[in-house]
Order: sequence, then structure tokens, then C-alpha cells
Amino acid sequence: MKNRKEIIVYLLLLFIIIFGIYYNSLNSALIWDSRLQIEKNSLIVNNSSIFKAFKYGFWEPMGYNLGRNDYYRPLTIASLILNKKILGDSNVSFKIVNLFLFYFILIILYFYFKSQLEQKYFAEIAVVVFAVFPLHIDNVVWVVGRCDLFLLLWGILSIYFLDRFITKDDRKNLVFATLFFLLALFSKESSVFFLPFFFFYELLKRRKITILYHIINLLSVLLLFFIKFQVNGFGGEKFHLFYPFIKNIYVFFGTIGYYFKSMILPFDFTMFSFIDNITNFHYIIWGIVSFCILIYLLYFSFKKDSSLKIPLLFVGIFLPFYIIFAYSNLYPYSISTRYIIVPFIGILWIGVKYFLKIKTNIKYFILILILSSFSLSTVYNSLYYENSELFWEKIYNREKNVPFIAAVYAKSLFKKRDLIKGEFVLKNALNYKMRNYTAVFIGVMYAKLEYSKANYNESLLWLKRIKRLKIDNLNKILYYETKADIALSKGNFDKSEKIIKEAIKELGSVKELYYKLLYLYIGYEKWDKAQKIVKKHPDIFRGNNIISIKQGFYSLTPLQKLDFFIKHKNYKSAIAVFKKLNRSSLKEQFKLAELLYRSGDEKQGKELIKSILLKNNKRYKILNSIGYFYLKRLSRGKEALKYFKLSLSLNANQPQLKKIVNYLETLK
Repeated sequence: MKNRKEIIVYLLLLFIIIFGIYYNSLNSALIWDSRLQIEKNSLIVNNSSIFKAFKYGFWEPMGYNLGRNDYYRPLTIASLILNKKILGDSNVSFKIVNLFLFYFILIILYFYFKSQLEQKYFAEIAVVVFAVFPLHIDNVVWVVGRCDLFLLLWGILSIYFLDRFITKDDRKNLVFATLFFLLALFSKESSVFFLPFFFFYELLKRRKITILYHIINLLSVLLLFFIKFQVNGFGGEKFHLFYPFIKNIYVFFGTIGYYFKSMILPFDFTMFSFIDNITNFHYIIWGIVSFCILIYLLYFSFKKDSSLKIPLLFVGIFLPFYIIFAYSNLYPYSISTRYIIVPFIGILWIGVKYFLKIKTNIKYFILILILSSFSLSTVYNSLYYENSELFWEKIYNREKNVPFIAAVYAKSLFKKRDLIKGEFVLKNALNYKMRNYTAVFIGVMYAKLEYSKANYNESLLWLKRIKRLKIDNLNKILYYETKADIALSKGNFDKSEKIIKEAIKELGSVKELYYKLLYLYIGYEKWDKAQKIVKKHPDIFRGNNIISIKQGFYSLTPLQKLDFFIKHKNYKSAIAVFKKLNRSSLKEQFKLAELLYRSGDEKQGKELIKSILLKNNKRYKILNSIGYFYLKRLSRGKEALKYFKLSLSLNANQPQLKKIVNYLETLK
């Protein structure tokens, strides 16, 4: 492709390809960190100035004060703020911007590749394979993967202008190279790995270095960490060796094997993996073979083919840093397929270079096979981003022995109100060893689960267990919220208020806790206290008019007041309103039974269920109703199973009920 028209046609076809591949996933759900950043980040929610992004750590605007362990990625956050200001906050708007960033990366990579090799169609083939490479899914569809897209975009631009300086000897190109490196650093900290890359890149291509250029790059890195430490405090990731020592060797080769298998066979993969899963024989063999091939290619590049040195630099500089991450406390991202996008450029470069040396037309059949399989894999794997449940189910089915994955998958099931299956997944996680963070996370999950089932004593027991552990700020919020909810549901206003205030005192300005306190006051008709807290914190409670809410409450009908009290977990008041309504239908009696359970009066709840059973003659049908009450209203599988079995003993001809019983039996 020699003329401008052919280049334009190629780039248009490239966009059509990636748009077609990612089209169905653009409206998929916001998964995990993406949902938190878009829905909970106060800078994004409040349409703050983009410059405010430089004042906070990556997680701090969500109330998660991680301090020195927080990331610092102000340009990524600023881009999300700007994204919302210009295009709105729909899922599509964030993902379409990611897709265009990816497209810009492809364009720059295309022109960079064209400047490197004169092999016919090298740039065109390399870029189209890179475009459909399945591991890009996490960066394009996962909104916060934007930080990796920026790392790649600014990084490749820096390389491109450094290369232009080397070939044209025009120092103005170094200004652009440094500028884009600075943008990369403030988009994602691991862009620092480009620092040694630039040094060796220039050394290999020029046989000498521009000292001032590399000093400025070093100062840029120091500037980043100076500001990061001012914002987050000093410190960061910690690294460690495993015991016994032989495990460190397994981790080394297992990590290499995991990454190279993911690059060469990127068909059925998960975003990240864990130490115990990559130290098996399968990945270790992959690692040993890959390591030997790399060593041979390095030797070959110095002895016979010097054109391999630059592509090997992409692998040799970046991959070791990401292998070191496997020995860090970075959790759960110590091993992630997102890390190998830059090393993949080097592997792709070498692969296409030797691919084009195939003299027969079979190479075009191979190319079509690669492009087709990669494209289908990308489309197939992007389907898992449709919702959180599918996303985590995929990872859980591959890594059931990882308690953290089980906990997050269970959380997605709880969100879908599938508490029975979620409990089964959590129970399975207890069979494996876990880190302190995961133990706390699972403990909080169990506490919230038991609270949802109105098993308040069990919920408090789980909270008591995790109190002995070191609780991080993320889980402390959930810990205090659950503890306060139990007191609130039981009608103990003073205790609930005390718990929330204690949490605010300990955790600082966490928006969720202030709203928790406000809703407590509103739900218990403490209008003066509600008015006082709104006036004291106008920035948090912008738009909350307590006088209007109070007037609206007193204009409610009894039925509306019942719903109001249930919404605010004031179950004692809800029961009082309900009894005045004097409703006696079977449906209403079940509703009263649920309110009794949720108010903490389980004894009266059981008595009411017992009286319902005694008053009805159609035994197996009422047994079914009671079973569904426990299953659907309280998510108590054990009690539901008891009544369903009794029903089947009276009438075995209930095929649908048998399916439910079998399902509950498998989840016991």
C-alpha cells in the first residue's frame, strides 16, 4: 500500500472490523471496578472540574481512603469526568470512547510499523492481527481499562517520536516523545517501565544516547511519584519471596507460561489468575519452553539477525516487570492478561516478520484462520461482559479454588437476589486457604447474607469473627452498615445511630455513611436531626429538602406509610401500621410474618406461620405456599426444603416442585 488513498481505505476497514467485533458489547453492564468508578466516584457523579482529579488517589473519591496503597491516575479519572460532561453517563458513552482510543492506538501502531520494516504488508497484517487480538477485550469493554489504553496510546506515541528523532535527527521530536511519556505516567503508574525501554531503544538504534532526553524522562518519573506521595502518602506495593524457595521458581516459570499461552492461544481466558493456579505442571512447561525460545531468539539477534533486537526489547523490558508483580501484594491483579499487551507487540512483530517469509500461498490460509479465530474469540468472550453474574461465573468456573473469586461471584448472585446459590458458592470458598482481605470480605458477605435472611444472631456472629481480623476500609464500611442495619431492623434507633456515628468518626467523609444516618433519621421521623445534618453537610446532601420530605410523609395514606417504613427498615412501625389496616387474607398474613421476622421477632413469625398451616385444609398447597414464603421472601433454603418435602409426601405428582427440591438438595 503505497499511496494515501490505499492507506485511508485500510484504516477505514480497520475501524469497521473493530466496531463490528465490539458492537454487541458496547451496551453491556458496568462490571466491578467500572461500576464503582462511574456510579460511586464523587468527581464523576458531581461533574467536578477535571483538575480535581489531580488532588485524589484513584479510589479516594469513592470514600475508600487507601492512603499509600492507592493508585494515582489523574488523567484517567479526568477523562472519565470529561466523558460524562460531553457524552453523558450511559454505558455506551464510556465504552465507545474506549473503542476510539483503541482505534487511535491502531493508527499510530500502523504508521510506526510501516517505518520499521520494508516487508510488503508487514504493517497491515501486524496491525489487523493486533486489532482482533482477544486480550484487548478487558481494555475496551471494561471501562477502567482505559488506563491501559492510555498507557499504550501515549507509550506508542512516545516510541514513534523517539524513532522519528533517531531517523531524522530532529530534536523537536524528543519534545513530543517526552510530553507523551509524561501523559502516560499520569494515566497509569506502570508507564514508568517505558523509562528503561527508551534508553535501550535509542542505544540499540543510534549506538549512543541523548543524555538530556533521558534525564528529563527520569525527572518526569520523579515528578509523578513526588505528586503521588503528596496525595496518597509514602509507600506502595510490597514484594516478597515464597516459602519453600522452590515455589519461587515455579511462580517464575508458571507466570511466563501463563502469559505466553495467553498470547499464543488467547481463546478461553480470564482477566487474571492466582499463584496456586499458575504453578501447576501445565503452565510451568509452557514457561520453560517459552523461556528457552526467548533466550535462543536473543542469542540469534546478536549472532545472525539484528532486526530482532527491537521487538525483543518490547518483551525483554516489560515482561520481567510483570513477572515481578507475581511476587507482590498486588491483589487480585498480581497476574493479569492486561499486562502483556506491550510484550505482545514484540511477539507479534517477530511472528509476522517470519510469517511473511513463507513462500507458498498457504500463509494466506493461515492468516485467515488466525483472524477468524481471534475475531470469534473476541466476540464470544465479550458476551461475558453482559452482566456481572456472567462475568464472574466464567472466572469462578475456571478458578473455583480461589476464595476471592467465589466471594465476588457470590456478591453478583446476591445482587440478582439469588441468595441460595450465592450462599452455596460462599460455603465452597470456606474449604480453601485465603488471605486476610478475602477472609474479611467473605465474613462481611456472610454477615450481609444472614441479615438478608433475617438471621440477625448469625449475622452478628460473623461480624464478631471478622472483628478479630485486620479490616480494610472498603470492608469496614460494609461492616458498620450491616451492624447498624441489624440494630435498625430490631427497632433500636439509638444503637443504630451510635454505630453509624462511630463509623463516620473512624472512616471520615464517606458519603454512604452520611446518607445512612440521614435515612435513619427520616425513617424514624427524627425530622430535627435530619434537618440539622443536611444543614451541616450541604455538599453531601445537595437537593435534600427535609421540610418537603416531612410534609410528604404526613400526606401519605396508611398503605403508603407501610411501604415507607419498610423501605427505611423501620419494621416495628410498619407492623403497627399493618395491624391497624386489619388485613387477614393469606397473602397479607405472609406479609405480616415477614415483617415479624425482619423486626427480629422470629418467635412470633414462626407462630404466625404455624397458625396459617393449621387454619387451612388443603394441606399440600399450603405447605407449598409456606415453602415459597421461606424461599422467596427470606431466602431460607433449609426451611423451604422442609415444607416442600412434606408437600411431596402428601402429593408426589408435582414435577416442578421436584425440580426445585432437587436444586435445593444440590446446594445444601
